[in-house]
Amino acid sequence: MKKRKNMKYLPVLSACLIICLIASAGIAADTNSNSNNDQTEAALYDYNKYVYIDADAVAKECGALQQGNDPLTQTQWNGDVLKKALKKLEPTLHGDKIVAVMGHTPSWVLAAIACAAEPNQCYMFSADPNFPGGAPYCPIAKPELGKYKPEGHVNITFENDVESKRTFGHFSVINASGNYEDYTPADTLKVGLPDVPIRNADIFLNGSAPNPVAATVAKAYKDHCNSLWMKYHEEPVYTCVWSNSPNIKAGDQTAAALK
Repeated sequence: MKKRKNMKYLPVLSACLIICLIASAGIAADTNSNSNNDQTEAALYDYNKYVYIDADAVAKECGALQQGNDPLTQTQWNGDVLKKALKKLEPTLHGDKIVAVMGHTPSWVLAAIACAAEPNQCYMFSADPNFPGGAPYCPIAKPELGKYKPEGHVNITFENDVESKRTFGHFSVINASGNYEDYTPADTLKVGLPDVPIRNADIFLNGSAPNPVAATVAKAYKDHCNSLWMKYHEEPVYTCVWSNSPNIKAGDQTAAALK
């Protein structure tokens, strides 16, 4: 009889045990979740805050061709592909998330995306575990003009074509090692640049710098020009990355030998 009396409490005890186990599991899950969130925020992979753009995939969807069979080979962007890509990405760029661009692109593609995304912040991501500085991302900054900052490592010289209101800027990055590829990602936040020599001119930029630095230079000048153009390495054309003119569109191209 005593044994049966104890038996009637067994369901209650079992229920309490189950509740305790569930609560314990919940606490553990929350702890793991918080730990993971800390790690993902540090690495900028928090999907609640960031929207990721696979540049190669977007380019292919917009008609770009792949050069060769090497998966690391650059996708062949051109002006028409950029126009289609910007139109396709419009809702994404102007959403409520920080924009993160993945994949290797010409500097003018990254610059066009970063300029179009404003006021949203934009980052470039790298899958390379040996990325300089030990970080998988690089912020596309917007430096204030007229403030030279030697710690930013960026030099830029302008040649003016006053009559046609064009100005050509050549930028370069030289750091302590003399190799611009050693540029630390976070140093884009330290870039200082001179003011534009001609206000509301068409600005043509080219130079040797990591793509996030080139995009940072472009973003700095976008609000101080009629249109902003860039070329990548030895490309034969300049591509418009931003325009304040109704007659010029991002993605328009013109011969590089126009001076």
